[in-house]
Amino acid sequence: MKRCIGIIVGAGLLATCSVWAQAPGAKPDTVPEGAGAKPAFHHPGEIMLGLFHKLNLTPEQKEQIKKIMEQKRDQNKAAQESVMTLRKQLMEQMGSDNPDPEKIRALHRQLGELEGNLAASRAEGLKEIKALLTPEQQAQLAKEVSGAREHLEQARNQWRERLENRAKQEKKTPKPVPAA
Repeated sequence: MKRCIGIIVGAGLLATCSVWAQAPGAKPDTVPEGAGAKPAFHHPGEIMLGLFHKLNLTPEQKEQIKKIMEQKRDQNKAAQESVMTLRKQLMEQMGSDNPDPEKIRALHRQLGELEGNLAASRAEGLKEIKALLTPEQQAQLAKEVSGAREHLEQARNQWRERLENRAKQEKKTPKPVPAA
């Protein structure tokens, strides 16, 4: 289970490179404050931007990466809009007075297919970007991604602990009895 979560977290981190191109005002040669030092709960693109910033990219690499990301952003725009629409429909169906299980399954299948296609497209973009990097830059990126993955796992574990502690406190704290 932990290995599966690690793979998902790693894939998600790597897959965010095309999302970075959608960050408002994001440019490959600038790093938002706080991005890169310790990836916290920032926009996923900021994390990747911080990781790329640490690679000491040449101006040519920056320009090529920017083109790849813009291309993927444009290529995936319609699919991302469809994902948002399907999520909204799914939430509306789930929250309705009479949710239709078959409709929910159909929406979920569509959503899964679209998200799978988007993930594959992002992976293609990352593969193209990695091909532009020197072996040293690739090694540094792998090191940075590993550190970011560890940080995310620690944050996730802390979040779980807080939830568990809160649940324990709620069980210990007797609920007030309404006055008659």
